[in-house]
Amino acid sequence: MLSIEELKKYINNEIRTKLGEVSCDNLFFAEGTDNSAEGTYMFNKKNEYHILYTEKGKIRSDIVTNDRREILWNALEILSANIIMNFAISNREKGKDKMDDK
Repeated sequence: MLSIEELKKYINNEIRTKLGEVSCDNLFFAEGTDNSAEGTYMFNKKNEYHILYTEKGKIRSDIVTNDRREILWNALEILSANIIMNFAISNREKGKDKMDDK
């Protein structure tokens, strides 16, 4: 079982090795609870990994697993929205994208 710091290094290393520089700023590697800042928390507790999502001061989901690859998969799922948006912004074509019409 990886510590929180080891988990953070593992996920960052796997993502950057495969995808290059990708911001992991919207993932928190700490134990999340009710009243935590909104976001996704990845941590281990009692020999289990948690992928915990908080919103409006409440825990909305808490996925528990023993498989660190599942943690990586969930991290990629969360980060994919940022990857897609950055690609779209970087590859806009003037006159073809709705945002250019404004």
